[in-house]
Amino acid sequence: MFLQITIAVDNASAHNTAIKYMQRVLTKSKGCIAEGEYLHMRCVAHIINLIVGDGLKEIDRSVARVRTAVKYIRSGTSRLVKFKKCAKLAKV
Repeated sequence: MFLQITIAVDNASAHNTAIKYMQRVLTKSKGCIAEGEYLHMRCVAHIINLIVGDGLKEIDRSVARVRTAVKYIRSGTSRLVKFKKCAKLAKV
């Protein structure tokens, strides 16, 4: 029979401290498999946050380029007229 325990903490530092403590206690009492090597599990919300952050960094370059293009087009009347003609031809 295996005992399953869940502990929630409010930040990564407290999480790491709690895991190290549990590893130490469980290893001493011989209640831990593989000396607690697989005891530590990352927070799913934190992992999703990291993935979304990386995705936003990728999008950031594209957004910056679009903003630069819009500023360029809007900075001159003739550019704006030409852009509107191109947009009309492309049916956009």
